[in-house]
Amino acid sequence: MPRGGIVVRVFFPDTEERPPALRLVLPARPATTLDGTTDTPEYRVHGLVAGRDVEVWIDIRRLHPTRADRRAAQRALSSIRFG
Repeated sequence: MPRGGIVVRVFFPDTEERPPALRLVLPARPATTLDGTTDTPEYRVHGLVAGRDVEVWIDIRRLHPTRADRRAAQRALSSIRFG
């Protein structure tokens, strides 16, 4: 992934947990870093959509994402549709 690149992954885990409704808003702080990297923060959102558990992981390849990086990540996150 190039510097400043963004990857969005959507998962549908099968869990017993019942989280609140999914809000497609980039968290203020990353949850972790992408496995095997030290320069790619990973942001995670989790919630329910139509009764299904959904996790979305957003990776930005820059140790300290810029405002522009975060805006681009939010645009990508906001464009996700479930239907």
